[in-house]
Amino acid sequence: MLSSDIPETLRTMKSLRLCIVAATITSLLVSSHTHVLAQAATDLQSGALLQTAERLERDSDDIDAITMAYEQALAAYDELGDTDKSLELLDTLYAINYSACRDDEANRWASQAVDRFTLPQRDFDLSDKLYVYKRWVNVLGDSYRRKGQSAQALEVYTAALENLATMPPSVDRDWPFDMEAEFLRSQLALQPSDSYDATVTLQRLVAVRQRAGVIEEINGLLSDAIFLNNRLNAGSVASAAELFQRVLDLSRLNNYPSGEVQAITLLSKQALAASNYDQAISYGNLVLRRFSQLDGVEPWLANARYVLAETEQILGNDTEAIKHYSALLILIDSGPDFFIPVSKYDVVSNLISLYERIGDMAQANELATDYDDLLSGVFPPATGSRLLLRPLPGLSSSRLSFRGLCLDNTPVRLTPIPNVPLPSVPPAPSSIFPNSPDRKSVV
Repeated sequence: MLSSDIPETLRTMKSLRLCIVAATITSLLVSSHTHVLAQAATDLQSGALLQTAERLERDSDDIDAITMAYEQALAAYDELGDTDKSLELLDTLYAINYSACRDDEANRWASQAVDRFTLPQRDFDLSDKLYVYKRWVNVLGDSYRRKGQSAQALEVYTAALENLATMPPSVDRDWPFDMEAEFLRSQLALQPSDSYDATVTLQRLVAVRQRAGVIEEINGLLSDAIFLNNRLNAGSVASAAELFQRVLDLSRLNNYPSGEVQAITLLSKQALAASNYDQAISYGNLVLRRFSQLDGVEPWLANARYVLAETEQILGNDTEAIKHYSALLILIDSGPDFFIPVSKYDVVSNLISLYERIGDMAQANELATDYDDLLSGVFPPATGSRLLLRPLPGLSSSRLSFRGLCLDNTPVRLTPIPNVPLPSVPPAPSSIFPNSPDRKSVV
């Protein structure tokens, strides 16, 4: 090659490189444009499918057709990788089928939702959607439990605990102790109290609570015990009694009167529910002796008074029942905002009946006069049991209309509260609560 030809060769090579670069850029632009167009088309398709499903839900009663329309929209958003929208549509699919009394179909969608949060299906950080996950776990677990499918419910909570363990530790994020404890107590409520698994679960629950600090542990265990006690089966009630006793011991050890009075009061209510009347009276009187001189415990005093009043009434001790109902009425009149398991109306009515039964018509008539407005219905019962209608998680209020029609004519059988031996409460050291002249006296 002649030296004179070298510049021409360089010019040719440079031109070739420019052509290659231009072609590459063009190809990328075309590809990007094609991708954008495809993405836009998918977005439009998914939006159109969702609109069709929503329109069908408004205009049709065909649940199968509505479900299929939303299912198609779900598939489209899954293809887009829109996790939030997919979870929202699973919510809708569950709610529609639940409100139509199609519980098995509703559970199928709830199960799909739970699966989205577990590996390998999970494509997001679980910590970002923990509370959405908790809701779905509870929806599915409670659904199985209501149908008497304890084994399936237990599997749900066991799997949820295993799934939580897949979260990597992080210095900037607290571990969800409350959620772990909630799953553990749900698990515990489904296990026989005398089983090895229940023992392990209870130990694990206590260990989780211990990590949060002593006061948080006490309050958390109180919450756990109340939850388990409300399950009304032998296993959970026995576990609740054990937790109440632990709360009592911890509260005394750490000079925490709030935890102590709550534990003893709840033990008294548990004893009454289980027809352990001697223990109910013993616990209730202990509350009055130990805590009536303290300020800020009126709700618990009210609950103790109610336990004592009802227990004495059941036993036929009318004079004692009158004493406690009268003290309870004073507490209700002075602070009607706290909750007790009886209404003011019932307290007044019981008092009137008791006075009539012992022949004290003057007191009965005086009460009837003083509370004429309450008894005549001018005012609703001021305190006590309140029926709160809450939709299940994932069920919008607009879809609640016909859920009541799911009930058939089968008689509802309530689970009897088992008679579980309750722990004995040893007297606490008197030094914790020194007496002072300005304290209120025990009624």
